[in-house]
Amino acid sequence: NVTPLHVAARRGPTATVALLVTAAANPTLINGEGALACECTTRFTVERSRVQRALRAHLLSVASWTGWLTKLGGQRRSWRRRFCVLLPAELRYFSDASLTVARGHVSLRQRLYEQLRSPSFYPHTPTPFSFELGSGKAPSLHHGAMPSCPAARTS
Repeated sequence: NVTPLHVAARRGPTATVALLVTAAANPTLINGEGALACECTTRFTVERSRVQRALRAHLLSVASWTGWLTKLGGQRRSWRRRFCVLLPAELRYFSDASLTVARGHVSLRQRLYEQLRSPSFYPHTPTPFSFELGSGKAPSLHHGAMPSCPAARTS
């Protein structure tokens, strides 16, 4: 499950990535390890920082929504601010808006209407504008500062 964009991310240079971006390569596809192309650069990538910037910009340009949410951590159960990118099949979250450190993802392939709860009933949720995805022992809880997100607006 490796796309040409994943290969270009790993090897570089920027010209190859730019060529694939111009040819409408899909930056939302994941490889067999579950990584996006922008997460595949290594210290051996030719022109690494330029390749990373190009791939991140391409991903952000095709995302349905991007912005800050606060996510309840899985192990320590503390609220952490994360930069989120809404893609067709998942919600990815990162440490910062430059997408340098991927922190995880929530798959949207399941039947969400059965697993989405808003507002969340989790104790001490910081705002009423919250949602909970999943079921079982560790649902993914998120909240935002505003009552609606731009991607969800119909007008």
